[in-house]
Amino acid sequence: MRIPKESIASYNSFIATLGSAFNTLGNLTLSYLSLIVGQKEVVVTASILLISYTLVITYVFKNKFRR
Repeated sequence: MRIPKESIASYNSFIATLGSAFNTLGNLTLSYLSLIVGQKEVVVTASILLISYTLVITYVFKNKFRR
């Protein structure tokens, strides 16, 4: 089964937009956390958030990745 080029381009654009949104959310979160708790805890919390983002994205798009 061939997938139309337009569908692939739309999907890639959606993934890029989603990545940009998560990047913005991450930057805002890091700035907020550095003001609240300090530098050391920010690194640990950022690592946990990035793992959480990755798990959410994988769960949401698991059917897309299988095809």
